Amino acid sequence: MGGSFRRPSCSIRLSVGCGVQSSSREQGFSQWRCSRSHWQRNLCSRKHSPFFTSSALYQFSGAPDGAAPNASLVVDGAGNLYGTTASGGDLSCDSFGPPEGCRTVFKLDKNGTESVIHIFTDNPDGKNPYSGLLPSGKGTAYGMTEYGGTVYHGTVFKLDQAGKVSIIHNFLAGSDGENPCLSDLISDAAGNLYGTTSQGGTNPILCSCGVVFKLGPSAQETILHRFTQGPNDGTFPEAGLVRDPAGNLYGTTFFGGNVCRYSNADGGCGTIFRISPTGKETILYNFTGGAEGANPAGRLLLDSAGNLYGTTAYGGIACDTYGFGCGAIFKLDTSGKIRVLHTFSGAPMERIHSGDRFPTRLGMLMASPVRAAIRPVVILLPLVVGRCTNSIAAAS
Repeated sequence: MGGSFRRPSCSIRLSVGCGVQSSSREQGFSQWRCSRSHWQRNLCSRKHSPFFTSSALYQFSGAPDGAAPNASLVVDGAGNLYGTTASGGDLSCDSFGPPEGCRTVFKLDKNGTESVIHIFTDNPDGKNPYSGLLPSGKGTAYGMTEYGGTVYHGTVFKLDQAGKVSIIHNFLAGSDGENPCLSDLISDAAGNLYGTTSQGGTNPILCSCGVVFKLGPSAQETILHRFTQGPNDGTFPEAGLVRDPAGNLYGTTFFGGNVCRYSNADGGCGTIFRISPTGKETILYNFTGGAEGANPAGRLLLDSAGNLYGTTAYGGIACDTYGFGCGAIFKLDTSGKIRVLHTFSGAPMERIHSGDRFPTRLGMLMASPVRAAIRPVVILLPLVVGRCTNSIAAAS
């Protein structure tokens, strides 16, 4: 390996079906809920976008190299790319259902040569690293697995420069969290890690509704907030967090809140929340399922003025036979007022096959430094059900 890990400086990272990850001059994300992973393996990209073209750098085979590179990449000082796969690897390790493997961590060098640097085995190292890697700036990177570990509820792992994966935390369920889903880790200057788990935190009979957690430099865990079922809190925080300069954390929950126009919304259409450095939670917004959308599952973006931007999986225009809507892009200002920036209609470039909709991460085309007046850009891809081509692609 060469030097420390970092995020690619100019990248658009796309996760489509079994996986296309591309590079461009824009920043953006696209992905789906972990709970819909059985669809991911059957979706393929017909074409990427009208905004760029791409060429495949590597095509995955499923075993042993993995499949469905669903998360963002990191790069080291020598220009090598590192990422995780959401399927494939050692197919014999998966004892439930069809053999899908416990997934992999891979490296792709500048010549397009791929090498598997870790194959997950479920116990003790984890299974299903759906979220991306976080470069630490100290020659290591961190990630999470949704399942597996010593008690099978997910792990936090560290990747060193030698390509070795070590487990620094096992989620225990119960009062601890379990099953981190699409939550990419974030960090602060002191080396603390922050993230969410989509379940765990309370009595599972009452509500296994998820947590916000902090891992210190020595991997000691602090639960900053346990979500509870009811009208005054959210439930199931599937996405990751953003952090402001004061140390406040912001995120979303897929369900929860006190109002929702859907009668079967499982206790609400989702929330936007803030966690103070002392662990005090404030609900900033309750989604209603109206024009502003419902069920946010993507990670928020925070601009320098304190405004939050994000997407919802449902709500907005009633574009399907079920009336759930196709989702929206929103902005929440510092006064708590929400503004709809775009409502998806199911038009050709906004349509997902057969009406199945997945939350997307919001891509932002912005000047540097980030300004309050941000132009939002979302790339939604037309998808078809069919045979998947697993590849990493470079855009031009």
